[in-house]
Amino acid sequence: MVRPRSLVGLVLLFLVALGCGGGGSSRVKLVSEVVWTLPEAVWNEIPAGDRQDMLKRGIQFENPTRTLRFPQTRFHTLLRVGERLYPVPANGEIDLPEIPAGVTEASVISSPSNPTPLHTFPIAQLVAGVTIVVPINYHGPLGMNSPDDTVPGGRHLHSRDEDNGTTTCPPGTKSPCCEDQNGALGDGRRYNNGWKRYRNFIGSTCFQWVLAGCCANEGAEIIPALFGSYISCYDNHKSRNCQDLKDDDFAVSATEIVVQCGQQARLTVTNGTCSNESIVLTLSNFVGQVKGDEDYGPGSQLIRHYDSATPRVNHLRDREFFYIAPVALPEGVTELKTSFMCVTAGQVRVVDVTVRCVPQPTPTPAPTPTPQPNRAPRLLRFTNTFLPDLHSNAFKTEAEDPEGDTLTYTWSWSGPATSCGRDSGAGADGTRSRVYNHDGCSGTQEATTKVKVVVRDSKGAEATYEHLLRNEGSFDLNF
Repeated sequence: MVRPRSLVGLVLLFLVALGCGGGGSSRVKLVSEVVWTLPEAVWNEIPAGDRQDMLKRGIQFENPTRTLRFPQTRFHTLLRVGERLYPVPANGEIDLPEIPAGVTEASVISSPSNPTPLHTFPIAQLVAGVTIVVPINYHGPLGMNSPDDTVPGGRHLHSRDEDNGTTTCPPGTKSPCCEDQNGALGDGRRYNNGWKRYRNFIGSTCFQWVLAGCCANEGAEIIPALFGSYISCYDNHKSRNCQDLKDDDFAVSATEIVVQCGQQARLTVTNGTCSNESIVLTLSNFVGQVKGDEDYGPGSQLIRHYDSATPRVNHLRDREFFYIAPVALPEGVTELKTSFMCVTAGQVRVVDVTVRCVPQPTPTPAPTPTPQPNRAPRLLRFTNTFLPDLHSNAFKTEAEDPEGDTLTYTWSWSGPATSCGRDSGAGADGTRSRVYNHDGCSGTQEATTKVKVVVRDSKGAEATYEHLLRNEGSFDLNF
């Protein structure tokens, strides 16, 4: 058997997964299997009707250990062998990778940004025709449905009805929130304890992503872990909610491009799947260069769909990358075709490239534009919102720069409330927002305290605005 090597093997892997290759004799299959051990009181409370409904859905009951075992399913993951990563296709079947000398173990990780293994197994298990089951020992919704949404630890609001009603977390919700109570077995309501709390979670949007392997490292928490070493789902998906993830939301802005020698083409890769990265892969006969965020192997690049430089990491569904054509082709060749691939977990998009080395007419020089003086940023709107649970005010400013420069925001406050309150840092909208806590301050102290924001462009021009701490509302500045 000839095993594929390095990135060439990775590309062949995806071609086979898409039906572009032949035979399956050299493949293994990776699936996940969620097991969930319930507290004894909850286990004993499960009604017979619910047991029957779950059995019909292939969920097994293991009475001695009070464990629910869910059907095996495909999942979004990467196989790591030595220093090489192999994305697992949608059907879970993967061509056997080359095993580097000295490597005795393989592992499964959720993404390049989450390198901690979900499962590790001996290399000897990588035998053609076998199915490798990746166990996910699940711990349930943990503190997700606490009746107190302001318990210590940074818990965020769940956007629920005040009367324990149904969840209200539509796609696009701009705060940590998950559809964790809309399972087919339940009634969609919030329960703080007992079997119904667990029943409603089974089959919910949040839990379906757990079964798919996108959330196995979370423990279904929307906050930093209070109950173990789990990452919060809002952090895991880079400030996205689970109902905003889309399995098929993966595309490249162009599938065919023509590029002149020595020129470059700017492309956009869209990735709204649960994977936070896209990978650009090239074959060994590839001509030119691709440029993303960082090298992912010879001639190939990793593209991160998030920005870690902001106070709160933001998911970036659309990211740009470049194809750079060679400065020349072999002698006598004026046109050459090549291609590369954009890959995320289980999906691949091919971009065909035509490189042309045809002399271009010399362009007429454009007149030199007259330099224009730099103009200061323009303040558009200022919002002041009282947060009663935190006894704080959240401020946000909207501004634009006439020249399109990047803006920076500097916040400060002055007055009596600064002695009894505190600056809580950036708000939900990053540096253009700020939160000031004034718990313990008197009304008189709050009334005479001001908040100031200074907005500067990259050339030093600035605009300043001051506002009273407790003068709440949305204000059209437009100056």
